[in-house]
Amino acid sequence: MEKIVLMGNPNVGKTTIFNKLTHKKQHTGNWAGKTVEVAKGYLKYDKKTYEIIDLPGIYSLDFKSPEEKIAKDYLINETFDKVIVICDATDLHRNLRLFYEVADITKNVILCINMLDEAKRRGIEIDVEGIKKELKAEVIGCSATKDVKSVVEAIKNDILPLKSPLTSRHTVIDKYVFYKNTDVKAKDRKIDKLLCGKFTALPVMIIFLTLILWITIVGANYPSALLSKAFSFIGKYFNLFLININTPPFIKGIIYDGAYCVLSEVVSVMLPPMSIFFPIFSLLEESGILPRIAYNLNKPLSKAGSSGKQALTMCMGLGCNAVGVTGCRIIADKKSRIASAVTNSFIPCNGRFPTLILLISIMFKNASSITKASFLTIFIILSVALTIVETNILSTFMGNDEKCVEIELPSYRKPKVLKTLIDSFINKTLKILVRAIYVAIPAGALLWICANTFINGNSLLFICADFLDPIARLLAMDGVILLAFILGSTANEIVIPIILMAYLGSSTLQNYDNSFISNIFIANGWDFFTALSVSLFSLFHWPCTTTLLTIKKETGKIKYCILSVLLPLITGILLCFSVNVIKLII
Repeated sequence: MEKIVLMGNPNVGKTTIFNKLTHKKQHTGNWAGKTVEVAKGYLKYDKKTYEIIDLPGIYSLDFKSPEEKIAKDYLINETFDKVIVICDATDLHRNLRLFYEVADITKNVILCINMLDEAKRRGIEIDVEGIKKELKAEVIGCSATKDVKSVVEAIKNDILPLKSPLTSRHTVIDKYVFYKNTDVKAKDRKIDKLLCGKFTALPVMIIFLTLILWITIVGANYPSALLSKAFSFIGKYFNLFLININTPPFIKGIIYDGAYCVLSEVVSVMLPPMSIFFPIFSLLEESGILPRIAYNLNKPLSKAGSSGKQALTMCMGLGCNAVGVTGCRIIADKKSRIASAVTNSFIPCNGRFPTLILLISIMFKNASSITKASFLTIFIILSVALTIVETNILSTFMGNDEKCVEIELPSYRKPKVLKTLIDSFINKTLKILVRAIYVAIPAGALLWICANTFINGNSLLFICADFLDPIARLLAMDGVILLAFILGSTANEIVIPIILMAYLGSSTLQNYDNSFISNIFIANGWDFFTALSVSLFSLFHWPCTTTLLTIKKETGKIKYCILSVLLPLITGILLCFSVNVIKLII
C-alpha cells in the first residue's frame, strides 16, 4: 500500500483535500492552526488503496512549534512514497517556502496549487505549466471545494524525482503569477479597515457579538419549547412502559425521574441555541471574519504574556471550552499553551448561555430581546477582560514573556452556507450534545437519589443545601444555589432545574416557563443582587467535567486541572462577595 503525505501552510485547503480523498469529516476552517495533529485515512481508487497522512499545517520546518517538529520528524524518520505540498494560489510566494524546504529533504514531492477558483475571482492568473517547467517538478492545480481529480491522478501516476538542488527558488511569483484585477483586493482592504481599524475594531466586534447572541436568544425559544413538549409526550409513554413491566419504584425513579428527566432538560435547553450559535460561528469562520476578531485581541493578549493565538482558542471556547482547550495546541510556546488552556473556562461556553439568558430575563423582565442580548454581551466582554488579567497573572508566575506573534489574516471568502450549516450541526452540535448526554444521564440518576434519600425526615439534597447555606449567604446566594452548581458540574444546563427542584421539594426535574420560575425565585428570597451574583458565579466557578478531563489530557498534569478550578472559583467568589457587600451597603 502506497503512503501519501499531505503538507502545507495553515489555511490552504489541506484538510478539505484530505476529506475529499478519504471521505472523512475533519473540521475545516478559514484561519490558521485548524489541523493540530496527524490525521490518517484511506483512498480507494482504480482497485488500489492508498494511505493518506494529513500532517499539521505549518509555515516552515524551523522547529518553532510542536507542529513543525512533528512534520519534520515524520519526513526524516518515516517511510512514505510521495509528499504533496499544498499551496494557496492567492498567496503563492509565501507558500512556496515550505515546498522548497520539503524538496531539500525528499525528492518525491509534488506541488499542488489549490484554490485556483478563488485566485481567479481575485483577478490572479497562474501559469501552472510554466511553474512546472521552471521548477522541473511535478506541479498540479486544483480547486478542492469543487473536485480533487488532479490530486488523485498525481497520487496514482508515477512521478520523476526532483533534480537536486532546485534552481528557480525566487523567480516563480515574478514570471508565472499575473495580477489582473485589483478591485477585489481594494475591497478587502476597505473591509479590513472597518473590522481591524484602530477606532472601529472594538465597536464592530461588540455589534457582531450582540447580533449573534440576539439571534441565538430569539431563535432558541420556540424550538426549545417544542423539544420540551416532545420529551414530555414521549416521557408519559416511557413512564407507563416502566410501570407495565413492573419496574421497582426505586429503579423507575432512577431511570425515569432521574436520568430521563435530566436528559430531556439538557437536550431541550442545550440543542436549540447550539444549533443556531455554532452555524453562525462557522459561517463567520469560513468567511474570514472570525480570524479578524482574533487578530484584534492579539496585542492585549501578547502584552499579558500569552501568545496572541490564544485569541483563537477563546473564540473556540465560546462554543465549547473543551474544544478551546484542545485548540491551544496551535500555540508554539509551552507556557503560553498551558496558560491558555487553564484560563479558557473564563470564556462562557454555549452550555452556560441558557442559564445566563434566563437570569437576564428575570433581572430585566420587561426589556426587549436586543437589550437582553446586550447585557449578555457585557458579561462576555467581562469574561474576555478577566481572561486577559488572569492570563497575565499566570504568565508572571510561570516566568513567561511571550512576544506579540503574527496572526494570519486569510482572504475573505464566500462561505458555502448549506454545507457549512450541515457540517456544523453534525461535527459540532451533535458531538457536543452526545458528550453532554453521557454526563447528564448519570448526573440525573445521582440527583434523584439525593432528592429521594431521607435522613430524619429531610432529603439528602436538603441536608447538603442547608450545610452550604452559611457559605453561600456570604456570596449573595443560598445553599440551594451553591449545591446546584456543584451537582451541575457535569452539565451546566441543569443548574436552574436543580434549584427549582429543591425549592419546590420535588423528587424530579420539571419544565416551567420563565414567569413561573421568576415567581418561585422571588418567593425564596431572590432579588436583583441574587440574580446578578448567580450570573457572575455561572460565568466564573469551575470548568465542567469534560473540560477538566481535556485539560488533564492536553497538559499531562493534575496540578493544571486544580489551577483551572481555583482561578475562576476565586474570581467568582471575590465578585459575588463584592455584590453582597454592595447589597448590604445599599
